[in-house]
Amino acid sequence: MSRETVWRGPCGTARGADNRTESGLMILLTRLNKQPVVVNAELIKFIERTPDTLITLVNGDRLMVLESLEDVVDRAMEYARQIRGFRVV
Repeated sequence: MSRETVWRGPCGTARGADNRTESGLMILLTRLNKQPVVVNAELIKFIERTPDTLITLVNGDRLMVLESLEDVVDRAMEYARQIRGFRVV
């Protein structure tokens, strides 16, 4: 995750390259129109390659993103490791 983009959450909390905040962790992705979107990885139901990457959330919402299926999975796994305190050695 080498993003330089900083996204400010609704409370003004800055989210930087590692997607960490004081209040939680999210994954930063890019919509097809090149706009950043922050997704709660806990809400991802499944991810498809259609050929674009289509993310379906548990509430039925769908997002198409520029990142590859593998990249989204990697980011979601890194998110899970960070919030659960697991480290890859």
